[in-house]
Amino acid sequence: MASLSLLRTQVAPALRATLREGLAIGCMAQDRTGEDRARLWLHGQGEAVALAMRVRAVLDAAAAVEDGDAQAVQALELPAPDAGGSQVSEAPLEAIFDAKSEVRRGQVEFTFDTQGPLGAHGLVGGHLGQGSVLDFYGTDAEAVLDAELVVAAHRLPALLGALLDGPLAVEAITSRFGGATDRLVVQCVGGGVAESLARAAKAALAAAGIHAPKRAAMAREAGHTEDAAPDLLGLASGRLGPDWRTDSTPADAPDVEWRVERAEGTAPMLGMKMPGGGDLRWFNLCLNTKQRFRDLRCAVRIRAEDGRVDQGGGPVWRVQDGQNYYLARYNPLERDLRLYYVKDGRRVQLAGAGGLDVRTGDWFTVAIEHVGDRITCSLDGRVMLRVCDDTFAEAGGIGLWTKADARSTFAWFHARPLP
Repeated sequence: MASLSLLRTQVAPALRATLREGLAIGCMAQDRTGEDRARLWLHGQGEAVALAMRVRAVLDAAAAVEDGDAQAVQALELPAPDAGGSQVSEAPLEAIFDAKSEVRRGQVEFTFDTQGPLGAHGLVGGHLGQGSVLDFYGTDAEAVLDAELVVAAHRLPALLGALLDGPLAVEAITSRFGGATDRLVVQCVGGGVAESLARAAKAALAAAGIHAPKRAAMAREAGHTEDAAPDLLGLASGRLGPDWRTDSTPADAPDVEWRVERAEGTAPMLGMKMPGGGDLRWFNLCLNTKQRFRDLRCAVRIRAEDGRVDQGGGPVWRVQDGQNYYLARYNPLERDLRLYYVKDGRRVQLAGAGGLDVRTGDWFTVAIEHVGDRITCSLDGRVMLRVCDDTFAEAGGIGLWTKADARSTFAWFHARPLP
């Protein structure tokens, strides 16, 4: 057994040399001599002189790193998460990992269960603290990934090999449950572009044999949901749910008809069959003000069918009434996504993105995350718009929106509160 005291900047070259020399790692933790040092325990088998030479190779690799490597030190000095909320986009990371995330404590968190033996007590998994956890925080361009990866001992070299080739620094290697399980916990951290960090982490997970639970594939056809959340429209019954009602902006706009229809071999869908007409001032609404949300994630699946002066549509949320709400809509005629608030019946644009490629007859998903005054809008899983606005700070209802003569079909509407 060898015990080496290393500067944090010497850890990566020492671990590379350890793998190269075929030595086994017992654990690695903070050295009691200082926060900027780590202690690495190694062991191996063989002839004494040969073992000594292999350990010497590890020491030489560590010594080759200068004490004053300021760039490496700076890379490890990463900010703490913002308790007020993460600005890292969930959807691109969920696509990379093919797994759902949760937003908690100002971080976007992924958890992957890792089962393994715990002595005579059977199996342990993530619910007993043996799951791998990845936390992202910061912004998309300047993110931090703080990861705790649970790996079988025999897969540790493969995991470290993947980590050492990427942007994540290994902070500690420990055993859980007092060594009663063959699982080791590798703590690592890194900074950079969120999607680059996620791809590096995915490669490390694959090397360690840790696989995400498969989420439902993002639907490209109607009726296929993006997750297991219930459809709040209640269309499975063949009728629109009882808490939904039609409305319009302004209040004296013509009556419209929303109808649930089911083509052969497909799930029931909600269609705007008789829109308000060709006046661009008329907004057609289908609202649920019984279910109220303040901070939320919501998403709606839409297909634009027709419309001479307008097409498409989108979700509304924090609905106070038919004249006051937030709105996001995609219009395939204009090929743009826009974010608005409607106050006292007057629509005000907050943000927009143009030149998009969803066309009439294509299914698309508009998703919103709204926490406090921060609004993020995605189209088909890609974050397109970010804005801060406090026009409506209170909880409100949810709903669907089209404009003028736009005829659209809606496959589902999901919404859940965010902590």
